[in-house]
Amino acid sequence: MCGIYFSLSKTEPHRPSENSTKLLRNRGPDNFNTHVFRAENDDFFLSFSSSVLSLRGTGTTEQPLVNATNGSVLCWNGEAWTIDEQKVKGNDASIIFRLLLDALDPEKGVSPVNHPHGIAGQISEDDARQQTLHSICRVIESISGPYAFVFYDAIYQRIIFGRDCLGRRSLLTAKTENGAYVISSVADTSIKNALTQTWQEVNSAALQALDLRKPGTFEGQDAGTQILGSYRCRPIEWVFRSRDSFLIDANWPTLNRPYVHTDSLSPQSASRESPHLKNTVRDLEGILHESIKLRVQDVPSHSREHSSDTRVAVLFSGGIDCTVIAGIASGYATGAIDLINVAFENPRVAAASTERRGTESKQDSVYELCPDRITARKSYAELQAAFPYATWQLVNIPYQEYQAHCSDIKALMYPHRTEMDLSIAAALYFAARGSGQVSHLDQSKSSIYKSPARVLLSGLGADELFAGYTRHAIAFSRRGLEGLAQELDLDFGRLGQRNLGRDDRVTAHWGREVRYPFLDEQLLSWALACPVSERSGFGGSEDGELLLASNNGDEIDIQMEPGKRCLRLLAIKMGLPSVAQEKKRAIQFGSRSAKMEKGRTKGTQMVE
Repeated sequence: MCGIYFSLSKTEPHRPSENSTKLLRNRGPDNFNTHVFRAENDDFFLSFSSSVLSLRGTGTTEQPLVNATNGSVLCWNGEAWTIDEQKVKGNDASIIFRLLLDALDPEKGVSPVNHPHGIAGQISEDDARQQTLHSICRVIESISGPYAFVFYDAIYQRIIFGRDCLGRRSLLTAKTENGAYVISSVADTSIKNALTQTWQEVNSAALQALDLRKPGTFEGQDAGTQILGSYRCRPIEWVFRSRDSFLIDANWPTLNRPYVHTDSLSPQSASRESPHLKNTVRDLEGILHESIKLRVQDVPSHSREHSSDTRVAVLFSGGIDCTVIAGIASGYATGAIDLINVAFENPRVAAASTERRGTESKQDSVYELCPDRITARKSYAELQAAFPYATWQLVNIPYQEYQAHCSDIKALMYPHRTEMDLSIAAALYFAARGSGQVSHLDQSKSSIYKSPARVLLSGLGADELFAGYTRHAIAFSRRGLEGLAQELDLDFGRLGQRNLGRDDRVTAHWGREVRYPFLDEQLLSWALACPVSERSGFGGSEDGELLLASNNGDEIDIQMEPGKRCLRLLAIKMGLPSVAQEKKRAIQFGSRSAKMEKGRTKGTQMVE
């Protein structure tokens, strides 16, 4: 995890402000550097800054990465789990920088100057420029994992930047009052009134290419986005296509999405007797194990000042997604795993509870009555029986503490500004802070605790893949499997355009990195190819009653809703039958961070 800052300006270098530097350092407390220079044509000043949270390799790799030979620069914020389907060992930023430099090298890249399309071993500079851009795209599309980056190609004087196609890392752009163009992991809201264009999320549907040698508009339908004067960014779009169709002589490159999307509509039944369903659960178990193992193994220890060697924590509501992740992660993570559950003192709910229960109710009942706290305690008890490994951490947020941090949360989630954004961001912000009480199941004693874990696991993505939302059940009831398939495609297709950038900003603020096992590219390819009836359960057993064998061989007669059926069956196989029956609950309602001050506000209402 890193913080990225880049600016392009004409009059003088535009370095990060004091506030931006602080925000960037919060994201990456292990290292911070700035690299500033003037472009070869003297038209621009380029300023690069990076902070580093060291989670890969044996030491801290300082950024920005600068090549002393040709002057190219990389700011990288991400985790390349695999490149060309090969597991990455060591620091991924260094490896990717080397591959990008190779893409510019005639003897190493996909598009050498002596390419066969050239005449007598030579091609024009324009052809070489275009072919090396294809080579750069080939490097980027070979990466599996979350990322945001800014790469300066000093040989051909161009900037290439963007996010992975699911938008799992934050990257924003803005133009300042003096005309500088800024790309950053965080929005400096302290100067937002001085901006001629407010901060915007970088569109995850495409990378952006800015040619500093060629001002003017691009030909064709997509003229790009104006940056400075007549200079424009042109998008390089993510598409679904075979890697074998990569054409070196195409007019403009595209990027192959790193997962396969197929028509998963199938008449296969999801009934209890279906051998297909048994295979689906087995396959999900195997691929989810691989995804989680990749994300929790080899996490370096940073707990020299802490008595615990805990390196991984789970954002834990007690729901099926996070509980299954926690159980599997226990087999691969070093040390104990922290289960972080957050509950808010919502004054509206507290007042209503006091009125019902009387003034003699304990103060902590405000937190213990939160739906996610109730569910989490029950799921934790089941987890302990099956996987006795975890530290149970409760994060209670008094209303006064919420108020004290509210302005910071709003600044971090910006440019998202609705009441719903605030309620979700607040829950993630305090959960990622990792400060609270370690409590036992019987609630007999607790102690103050701050998690040393730098890696947080989240179950996000399971609902979009396995039909966990209420709207999926509605779509099936109205239009059958075809309607459900269309709804799932819609949900997954807009995942990268939604809120992962916001979530990254509020969680990374505490020097921690959230990882999403359900958004692993291999798992996505498998799930999107799996028949909808099998991965969801809709269209199969009508009554939802199943007679199943648990992991200890006992038969369990269980009532189960169809949504996320294959994941629920996996939970039963893991010895978590109660967890398998938990219903979906949004984080803002489960933790009671929603509508903290006004009960009648709508989620779409803008915050001040």
